Amino acid sequence: MAKRTTKYMIEEPLFNPKSPDASWEFFSCVNRYRTSIHPSISKEKKWVSDYMKWKKFSKEDIDFAQRGGTFHFEMVAPACRICTQADCDAPKDWEETINNHIKLLIRGGKKKKIQRDEREENKPEKVVVSIQERIENQVDEYMESLNIETDKFLLDIKNKPTFDIANWLKNHEIKSIQSAMIAERFEDTLQELKDTYDKKCEQLMEGYDFLTRPQLKKYRDMIQEIVDICNQHSKLSKAVRKPRRKKSQTPGKIIKKLQYCEKSDEYGISSVDPRKIVGANKVVVFNTKYKKLVIFEASPLVDGLSVKGTTIVGFDEKKSKERTVRKPKEIVKDCADSGIRVINNRYNSLTTKESVPTGRINKNCVIIQAIK
Repeated sequence: MAKRTTKYMIEEPLFNPKSPDASWEFFSCVNRYRTSIHPSISKEKKWVSDYMKWKKFSKEDIDFAQRGGTFHFEMVAPACRICTQADCDAPKDWEETINNHIKLLIRGGKKKKIQRDEREENKPEKVVVSIQERIENQVDEYMESLNIETDKFLLDIKNKPTFDIANWLKNHEIKSIQSAMIAERFEDTLQELKDTYDKKCEQLMEGYDFLTRPQLKKYRDMIQEIVDICNQHSKLSKAVRKPRRKKSQTPGKIIKKLQYCEKSDEYGISSVDPRKIVGANKVVVFNTKYKKLVIFEASPLVDGLSVKGTTIVGFDEKKSKERTVRKPKEIVKDCADSGIRVINNRYNSLTTKESVPTGRINKNCVIIQAIK
């Protein structure tokens, strides 16, 4: 029997500016990024860019800094990330270090831009392609990839193959307009399969006679799922996408208006840091007033849960659930101290009626766990 492997996610450290020794606390957080998390260069660049936007650097300086040397990103990115996540300034000695590295990044970026402009002068002019043409070309490439996946599905149909279209959309970072176009391109194939299964066209029946009726149904259902999920992705992406000119927000700002119960002496439980909700895959909440145990699970079409005002958003309504707990003292403490498997077991042991949560959080809600 094959061994089961478990992937451990390392949580980012959260800086507490109210710590008695803030400078040492800040250093500990930076050290954890460097020794445990090991961010990629693309993440380091994004963290520095977010910090500079937060500090209101000019767009020109931010662009210059992004062209700077890798060494300076490695040195300053963790400190930048800590400041934006905590929504507070670094201790004075650290702030001076951050500013020095950013100045060097800007200086290096300016030098590279001058060299690049000199090279660009000798290049011939490029043909301008319209945005619509670019989108069409991108969708053509995506369709080639999807056609390969559907062909694999057909070739292996006797062995009950599977294809996760939601995961494919997420991995390829498909935009809403592109997923709508993909769904539209599969409509003709889907209609052909429906007509074949319903025996409405003899020519189509001859074309698909290499499939048994159960296999034809499975293939039709797979194409139907691609169309349905792509349409859902198109609508959901439009609903959750950020406004074009709106600045990216830190977790501290996102949960600023969130009302929740920090501690419940009656049940002996405390809330985790609410900033951990942002980007979490699962969040467990207990309503002390109505004795409701709620499990939020992130939709596969978004990058983790988030907060809007006093509401948790981005959760999957089919997988998220809540139930009333008749004997909360026996169950809630276990949920606070254990992993998701124990939480699911305790939740499934409840016999009360299950319902879909609204996502609203108030002063009676204890955030028991936030799991990445």
